[in-house]
Amino acid sequence: MVYAALEVWDEGMVLASLCYDITKEFPPKHSWVLKTKIRLAASRIAASVAEGYGQTGAGQTGAGQSGYGFWHYIQQAQESLLELKTHLKFAERLSLLDPWISASLLAQCDVMAERLASLQVAA
Repeated sequence: MVYAALEVWDEGMVLASLCYDITKEFPPKHSWVLKTKIRLAASRIAASVAEGYGQTGAGQTGAGQSGYGFWHYIQQAQESLLELKTHLKFAERLSLLDPWISASLLAQCDVMAERLASLQVAA
């Protein structure tokens, strides 16, 4: 379980880096809010996995110092992932994001969703 949590965290960091890079290309006028929302949602995925692991230890079903179990933090990561997917689709609709890039990122989001679901089942 520890190794799986670290793998998901690492994949989340890669996804966040990619989202940061693609939003650099957004025009500064009228897109800074969406750029910020994409970056925050993407970074919260890995951050939630790390926080859950740090608070409770992966695989611990009991509550950690914060009163929440690992499962709760994975749920937060899943919520951030859904938010990210929504913002990416919106950026594509506004022609701020190329459809091919959007499709690639959304496919990575789908893989991340599967990985998070596996972690949640194991928690």
